[in-house]
Amino acid sequence: MCLRLVALVLVASCLGFASVPQGVPRDLARERAAQVSRVRYDLSFVLTPHSPTTSGHERITFALHAARPLLLDFRDGAVSSVEVNGAPVVVKQESGHLELSADQLRAGENTVLAQFTANIAPAGKAIIRYDNTEYLYTLFVPMDASMAFPCFDQPDLKARFQLEVTAPDDWTVISNNAAGGSTPNRSSLNSLATRHCSGDECILMAMGNRVIRVSDAEAVGNFGPLLDEVRSGAEVVIEHGDRPVAVVRAPEPGRRTISECIALAEAHAKETGCEPTVDPDFAADVAEIINNRQPWTPPAWE
Repeated sequence: MCLRLVALVLVASCLGFASVPQGVPRDLARERAAQVSRVRYDLSFVLTPHSPTTSGHERITFALHAARPLLLDFRDGAVSSVEVNGAPVVVKQESGHLELSADQLRAGENTVLAQFTANIAPAGKAIIRYDNTEYLYTLFVPMDASMAFPCFDQPDLKARFQLEVTAPDDWTVISNNAAGGSTPNRSSLNSLATRHCSGDECILMAMGNRVIRVSDAEAVGNFGPLLDEVRSGAEVVIEHGDRPVAVVRAPEPGRRTISECIALAEAHAKETGCEPTVDPDFAADVAEIINNRQPWTPPAWE
């Protein structure tokens, strides 16, 4: 009886998870980091005016050390179809995860195709609509990428990704890299942020500026080329071991002083004949800031 019970437990553990955890606990993150590598996401989204959702399609490729049950993170949205290594499958969506069984996977390269829907809202979502307008942006930190698309939502599983957006012709789609190409009613964007790694290729997924991480020794030996990357818009993070010690980025454009703003307003009034008006609340806020300024005493560096 005991042997049969052990055998049943072993079979169950090979086919799936006894219980699917909420979120990404440390044990799950460590297990996936040891099992999964060479991750890539090919993503496409369709944006529709005033819609509370966006439909998406993705192709995930990754390598597995061994064929074992695997959880993809996806919470808040809905999945309509999934294929694993060319075969349609029915996946269980539970506790913010999609469960892939061991018999669907294999050691080495794997491919997952998914059709899904993600939510859009003014707050509390990964895809945010600003103030009920058609200005949309993503906010994935600290762990909300899995609200926008199925993924391995943990910081030590970096990935290359390509993004394609279908939007109305009069919309502007902005990425941190130049568009790879576009067609009428379709903007195809290559949104890629690079990360320096040794061994397996390792890419930092980000929607903001390109981020390049290097060790302090590598920065000393290649500082000229790194400065060229900074001038082109990248942010360079210099690390000593696992700890960031410096960030190099291009200076922000100079801001106009209040005097310059007043001069511009006066010039505009002369040119157009329309006198500028000052919002009372804004004027009160500026006056309060000026009257209550404190001397700046930055902390000393260690």
